[in-house]
Amino acid sequence: MNRAIIFLAAVAALVASATGQTAFTYQGQLMQSGLPVSGNVNLIFTLYDDPSLTVNHQIGNPITLNNQPLLNGLFTVPLDFGANAFPSARRWVQVSVNGVILSPRQEVTPTPYALGLRLPYVGNASVDGNAFSVTNSFSSGTALYGHNLDNGIGVFGESPNGNGVYGQSGSGFGVYGLALSGTTKAGIRGISTAPSGMGVWGSSGGGIGGIGVFGESDIGTGVEGCATGSGFGVYASSDTGYGVYAGSDTGTGVFGLSNTGYGIQGASNAAANYAGVYGQALGTDSNGVLGEANNGVGVYGQATTGTGVFGWSKTSGIGVEAVSASGLGIDGYSSSNYGIRGIFANGSNLNVSIFAKSAVWGDSGTGNGVMGTSSMATAAGVVGWSPISIGVYGYTTNGNAIYGARTGTGWAGYFQGPLYAQSASASIKAFRIDHPVDPENKYLQHSSVESPDMKNVYDGNIVLGNNGEAWVELPTYFEALNRDFRYQLTCIGQPALVYIKQEISGNRFLIAGGKKGMKVSWQVTGIRQDPAANLYRIEVEPNKADKDRGKFLVPEAYGQPKESGINPPPNSQETATTAPGNPRKR
Repeated sequence: MNRAIIFLAAVAALVASATGQTAFTYQGQLMQSGLPVSGNVNLIFTLYDDPSLTVNHQIGNPITLNNQPLLNGLFTVPLDFGANAFPSARRWVQVSVNGVILSPRQEVTPTPYALGLRLPYVGNASVDGNAFSVTNSFSSGTALYGHNLDNGIGVFGESPNGNGVYGQSGSGFGVYGLALSGTTKAGIRGISTAPSGMGVWGSSGGGIGGIGVFGESDIGTGVEGCATGSGFGVYASSDTGYGVYAGSDTGTGVFGLSNTGYGIQGASNAAANYAGVYGQALGTDSNGVLGEANNGVGVYGQATTGTGVFGWSKTSGIGVEAVSASGLGIDGYSSSNYGIRGIFANGSNLNVSIFAKSAVWGDSGTGNGVMGTSSMATAAGVVGWSPISIGVYGYTTNGNAIYGARTGTGWAGYFQGPLYAQSASASIKAFRIDHPVDPENKYLQHSSVESPDMKNVYDGNIVLGNNGEAWVELPTYFEALNRDFRYQLTCIGQPALVYIKQEISGNRFLIAGGKKGMKVSWQVTGIRQDPAANLYRIEVEPNKADKDRGKFLVPEAYGQPKESGINPPPNSQETATTAPGNPRKR
């Protein structure tokens, strides 16, 4: 058989893109010795990306058509090499007839339908469905890709009432934007000039982990939204996942700017554990939400019954961090609940430091880490509460763990309930109670008895026996607790030469020298020798540290100003009354 074959027509795969099909029609005429071939033949069609028979870069699977009838040498067959067989690159078909490969390979050329898609392309349609739809079933491929080499727009969509660009994905990204360079460029940028329009709207209904809008940028902005009216620059809605999720290696994940409205506003109608704006810090020193303001508010949270701003960090990061040069880093306001609330939930893992268990952490290089003010007489500037642990914890390596100062008639520190101190020092120690005679109008105050030693005092009265003697029984712990005993005896009712006949041994001592039935008042003192006392033994005349020389614990007692005191009030103490204690009108 003569291997020459004449091809009358070839319809390119671009027809499939235009009509929604991947198959195309292939026609040819088989000639032998100059005459058309008749009868049935076996045909095999194979697609390649190179015209040479020696280059075996096959595309897809071969198509075998057996017993194909020929009429006057002509055949018409449908060929379908799949949706990915015809990209923008050229393709060639190799034909085998009854096992014989014909030469040369025939190039597949476009049809007039496909020529209608050449650039620039402008088309119109009035359909109930999609006028233009592109589907890519490959896991890492892109359905529609727009790229502009200059400063233009990769993909631009505009609609007077509907969606300019609408993207939908079962598990990936509906619309994905990437900005590779430039400080003011955006992966996705949406503009709305309508009063209540939205520049970018993202919705995710794919369950937990779904993303309405995802923006990523190497050094620029992942998602940027701008609204000139009263609408939203970026508006995102999600049933169960994230309305907006943004990640950036070095730049900003989400940046919102508004002249009159909100740069970024988040709202959530879901139950607990969901938020309108969610910030998560996965790195060691990263920030879930970072708010920065030159004069205004870095992060503003408002809640009618719930939580204004909620921050959470898995590891050692920061749930919510705010930085402000002159305004408020974080301003939280709530009409019935928490303006700002911090929660630490570590489960049963208790082998972490007290710092890693902090629901709210305040840190400042020159100012106050955490400051609270209140103008209400029955309220507090800062409240700490814990049902089973520590309400307020103070820790320092060289300074004061907790410092309290007063300027009026109140107390620098007021404790209602038992107070425990491992070691305490004070210039004046006293007790105050309601006066026993006039408790409604007066107090009764006594000073404490001072000593250079850690002394315990024990006393009592005893009646002497028949021989003018009596044993005084002391507590069973007496000798374990005390050393260096001192004694005092006083006769009551009549004089006598009473004395200590036997000193303390076995937690008791013997009084003698009196008369039968005589009453004797006794007193015994001892110096503490328990482990805590030995560890924190008081030095009677210590020298002041170099930094405290020339300063005073009570400077006003020596006619000195407060600034001459040891541990003076912080600088912010005098200005605390002018701090922003009144919430701004909302």
